[in-house]
Amino acid sequence: ISEDDILDMNDLFEPIGNHTLSLFRPLVKDTVHIYEVIKVACELNLPIIPVIDEKENYIGVITAQALVQFFGTL
Repeated sequence: ISEDDILDMNDLFEPIGNHTLSLFRPLVKDTVHIYEVIKVACELNLPIIPVIDEKENYIGVITAQALVQFFGTL
């Protein structure tokens, strides 16, 4: 949660889960091309990239090591 999210809340006693938060979500959908996964990992310097489906359910992660192994088999 960011400071701006807290300051924008009208009712401080309402649960945070009831508010739309402005958090950055570094993830990819399960339908993106492998090059997009690499782009996200490189731009954000992430060792793992969370993967979600079209309903935004968590599927798993792709590790940097898995990316290297994938390209090593090409």
